Amino acid sequence: PPRSTLFPYTTLFRSQPTLKLKLAGDKLTGTMSRQAGYKVEQTPIQDGTLKGDEITFATHVFALSYVHNVLQPPDTNKMSHSKFQGKISGDTIKGTVERESTTTGTVRTLDWEAKRVRN
Repeated sequence: PPRSTLFPYTTLFRSQPTLKLKLAGDKLTGTMSRQAGYKVEQTPIQDGTLKGDEITFATHVFALSYVHNVLQPPDTNKMSHSKFQGKISGDTIKGTVERESTTTGTVRTLDWEAKRVRN
């Protein structure tokens, strides 16, 4: 049977999201969650791979749109795509993330870092 391992990491972004990774065989899955006001938003990671110490995955985030305090129809929601790549060294992952906004059409590349949380 495939071995399953859970890697909880805390990323070093301003809002301090938590990245939970699960490796089953060669398939990497998980979620990225963050505090958004009074609730916790969870975004599944997609296209996750782990080859040696190299990790890659993507997230797709939909933002609800409000105009004059009225929730807008789903087809007006904004979306961003993030492609993460990094290298695992001990309890740390360091790499870059490409963030693409479908609203503005811009792509930004940022450094990211995550540290394993030990229970």
